[in-house]
Amino acid sequence: MEVKLSKYIVKLKDELTWGDAQKIQSAIMSGAKMSGKDAGNIGFDFDASTLLESKYVALECSIVEIKEGENIITFTREWMDNLSISDGNKLTEAVDEMSKKK
Repeated sequence: MEVKLSKYIVKLKDELTWGDAQKIQSAIMSGAKMSGKDAGNIGFDFDASTLLESKYVALECSIVEIKEGENIITFTREWMDNLSISDGNKLTEAVDEMSKKK
């Protein structure tokens, strides 16, 4: 699958692997913290920053190639952070849609 952004064409995998899905889930679950001594006294806390981490992991697992004209660019989190909101949303929506495939 290709996603056309304003300056780039991003090639994505056709489908995530089982291992990719596990990495993404692990990133999300790493934010969950439970504490307590028994079932009636359990505390739960969630670090929301892990949601951003899981998006980066999903992008890292999904992106095969980034082209800017004839140049091939390596995916980095900095590259992603510097995309426009519309390009960033378009790319993450395509990755999210891929992760929903059954």
